[in-house]
Amino acid sequence: MKSDEAADSDEVKSDERRDDTMTTQEVRSWTRVCTTTTIAPGEATVLDVDPPVALWNVDGEFYATDDTCTHEKYSLAESYLDGCIVECALHWAKFDLRTGESSGPPASGGLRTYPVLVDGDEIFVDLSSRTPR
Repeated sequence: MKSDEAADSDEVKSDERRDDTMTTQEVRSWTRVCTTTTIAPGEATVLDVDPPVALWNVDGEFYATDDTCTHEKYSLAESYLDGCIVECALHWAKFDLRTGESSGPPASGGLRTYPVLVDGDEIFVDLSSRTPR
């Protein structure tokens, strides 16, 4: 499920949100990672960052998570996708792409998730919460 195109890095945008009581400024560091046509529905690509991040296409909705299974070092982008649930091909640990939560053992915890922004056919991911290994 891995695609090799995924790393034109153009940092752009800040995200401003308005609610009923006040305007809040959420500072995000959006990085352009690919286009919507790069990843077919039901597939994923691994972004060329450390630690690796997987970008998923679930029927036109895009999600970004850590790519490495929390049970053992294995690429989740190389695993099985059923809706928003990815199942690690190595030992069957399952994770929800929307929340990063695992469904239990053998996973030793959840995955980090990252905000995704689709602007036209461009996909941006906020990788600012990622910590290098």
